[in-house]
Amino acid sequence: MMKSLAGQSGRQNLERLRQKTVVCAAIYTLAALLIISAISVIPLVDRLKASEEASLLQDARIRAIAVTEYLDRITSIASQTSLHLSHAMTPLRQLQLSPTELRQQLGPRLRDTILQVGEVAGISRFEADGRLLIQAGIPIPAPALPSRPVLHEEPSIAPPMVIDQRPYITVKLAIFDQDQHLWTDLYLFEATKLQGIVWNPATLKPGGDALLGRMTEQQAEIFFPGRLGELEVYNAAADLPLFNSAMQAAVKGETGLLRRDRTADRHPDILAFTPIPHINWGLLVTTDQADLYAEVYRLLFSVIGIVALLAAAGGGGIFLLLRPLTGKVLVYSAELETLNDELKQQAAERKQALEDLRHSEREWAQTFEAITDAVAILDVQGRVLKMNRANTSFLASLSADIFAAGRCKVHFGLEPSTEICPFTQMLKTRSPEFGELYEPTNDRYYQVAIYPLLDEEGELWGGVHIAQDITEQKKLEHLKDEMISSVSHEMRTPLTAMLGFVEYLLENPVPPEQQREFLQTVQRETERLNELISSFLDLQRLQSQLESYRLEPLIVEDLLREGVHLFAVASKKHQVSLHASSGLPLVSGDGKRLQQVLKNLLSNAIRYSPE
Repeated sequence: MMKSLAGQSGRQNLERLRQKTVVCAAIYTLAALLIISAISVIPLVDRLKASEEASLLQDARIRAIAVTEYLDRITSIASQTSLHLSHAMTPLRQLQLSPTELRQQLGPRLRDTILQVGEVAGISRFEADGRLLIQAGIPIPAPALPSRPVLHEEPSIAPPMVIDQRPYITVKLAIFDQDQHLWTDLYLFEATKLQGIVWNPATLKPGGDALLGRMTEQQAEIFFPGRLGELEVYNAAADLPLFNSAMQAAVKGETGLLRRDRTADRHPDILAFTPIPHINWGLLVTTDQADLYAEVYRLLFSVIGIVALLAAAGGGGIFLLLRPLTGKVLVYSAELETLNDELKQQAAERKQALEDLRHSEREWAQTFEAITDAVAILDVQGRVLKMNRANTSFLASLSADIFAAGRCKVHFGLEPSTEICPFTQMLKTRSPEFGELYEPTNDRYYQVAIYPLLDEEGELWGGVHIAQDITEQKKLEHLKDEMISSVSHEMRTPLTAMLGFVEYLLENPVPPEQQREFLQTVQRETERLNELISSFLDLQRLQSQLESYRLEPLIVEDLLREGVHLFAVASKKHQVSLHASSGLPLVSGDGKRLQQVLKNLLSNAIRYSPE
């Protein structure tokens, strides 16, 4: 008994030692992984922040390049236009035409130039002394007019100005001939496209903004409003010292980043600035640090989460690895018994899985054959691997014309050069393709669809071909279109007649007897319009009316006289008169339908004929 108690106590001590060893090893492993991860992540965060700042600065440079290209382009347009205008004026100057005659000669050409270029809103040419010679498009405002002699031939661009609540940019060019200043040309361009280039939201952060401006007397001036949706305020003074500092550095040709202390207001706390070459303008791109580093923080949290999971997994792995090793002797028999039970369980589960697989195959086969649409499984060569009964019937119903040269061969005989076949298109696109097949012999329409079949590696090994009979749907759509077209046309006819009588009654004195006659006509046409509306709401009733006719002997002159009376006052520009021979024979027809035809003809003649 004492030996039994000693053995039991030894096993208990060994079990406690085993548990203590496993727990300590797992804790030490977890702590080591966390420390190593923290040392690795901190430099990564700094690099990511520097990358985001470089990306913000690069965004400012790219926008500045786009602005420069736009300014170069409008300057080129202005230079080319001035050159053409000067060539046109050279022979006219030799004729010594008056300013009025020059405007008459060159005015149409300037207007054509504005229409052809599209971006030019106004062109003005001034004499060397500042007098206006010729102008087309939007006039140049007084602040932009040339006020002093021009000493160079290089074009200059003025800051945007506002005309009728819209921003415009002026390009000034001096025209010289052998160092003699002849004219000064001013071109007015819409600045909305420039504004769109500056504020392109594609690369801006959610709270970011892009601004274009210049320095005026130690004060930054912003040309356009920033984000879309803000008030359209142009050429406004900057409201932050940070903007002034950045713009002052930008116009000096510097590029960089500025930060400011965080405050409670809505203004950004990080700003990239860059110059616009060859002009004293600057471009600013602003954002909040929270928005700029949002992706860095998201990545950091993801890394921290992954590191925590890996650390936990490492500690748990050590725990799970050491626990069975240290307790191998104690649990060896239990593991063997457990392994035996697991093998039995796996064998039973595999047997049940095989039985379920056979049952699923039988159900799939029954379902496949029960599908009413024509379904076939093809390989990449177009050979049929399996088809249902509906597909067999579908192939048997097709005529030989379907398989003529140049047509889609459906399942078999497929030619790779056939471009109109959905199966061939599916082989190229590896995506579902659709088509429509018309069988002329039986007058049947089929909706054809082919879906790709991919293996586990994503390789295409075949497709599922489905053909559905849509003949009835086609016929119903065609019938519906015909009925809607017919009823829509029929509704306009009584409305034309009613409008004519009502306008005549309102504008002309009419005797009571004739008033009653006109109102009776309006009443009949109103009842007919009501009948048409009722027929349109009941498609079955409309179909019956369009397909059935009531034939009876009719007097042609009475039909014509009724139509003439109905449209006698329908138009102020036209007169309707009847010239019919007496004694015309009777005709067999549907009076109501013939009257509709006659009214439609008269209504169309009144509506579409000249005076």
